[in-house]
Amino acid sequence: MLLLATGTAGYFAKSYYDLRAHPGNAAEGDTERLMSAVGKLYQLPSDETPIIGKVRDKEKLKDQPFFQKSENNDDILIFQKAKIAIIYRAPENKLINVGPIAIDAAKDTKSKP
Repeated sequence: MLLLATGTAGYFAKSYYDLRAHPGNAAEGDTERLMSAVGKLYQLPSDETPIIGKVRDKEKLKDQPFFQKSENNDDILIFQKAKIAIIYRAPENKLINVGPIAIDAAKDTKSKP
């Protein structure tokens, strides 16, 4: 269980740092659209904007329980302060999974100049 939890946390941390390094990857309009759609299905944190990602290759994630039901092109919303992640499938307007995450803040401070 610890290995699976570490793997999932590692994936989210990598997604977080990749998106943070390239903030233009997630357009603001997409974020607002996703927040609106997901907000109708789940009570979202009101004090933060999520980091947005996409499942690009579900085969790489098949060993991680959080992603067992995910499909390619599912959206991932990561709320850092609230420490939750959401997998959302837009064509079906459906939440696939919601769960807690752990992001190592120490890594973030080391990468700053």
